[in-house]
Amino acid sequence: AAGGAVSTPANLLAWARAVLDHPELGVVGVWPRAAALLGRQSLEEGLDQFWVRHLPQMRAATRSTQLACLHLYLRDDDLADGIRISWAALSRACHHHVYEMAPTAPEIDHRLATVEHLVTRLDRRGNGLTSPRREEAATGRCRATCVLDARIVVRGR
Repeated sequence: AAGGAVSTPANLLAWARAVLDHPELGVVGVWPRAAALLGRQSLEEGLDQFWVRHLPQMRAATRSTQLACLHLYLRDDDLADGIRISWAALSRACHHHVYEMAPTAPEIDHRLATVEHLVTRLDRRGNGLTSPRREEAATGRCRATCVLDARIVVRGR
């Protein structure tokens, strides 16, 4: 796909669903993690598009900082929590742990449906961008200081 068209959230989700629905097509044994990775990439692409539209400098921050600061910029805490939780769950599903079984098809399917819903809501919330609430910023809920003039100062961990 020319011009990076494969990297849209919808296309990445379509690839994740194809891997999930047809594990016999060359990804035998690794399809759960491959589908989870594509789902996580879809969510990340949706986040990248949100930040590019509203606060481009945030793309220079780590993903965990972006997720922590999402609460400060969205007027929808459920959406921000859903994005953070889904990203964490898909990240965990991407990694092989010798003491755990791979995620099942229904588990991955549920996560992909959640990602699709969240990315759609995030895209629609583009007009819901708000400045950080001072009381939340003061509590340290965010690992970065998100400044109104779109500068980001990332603090040490």
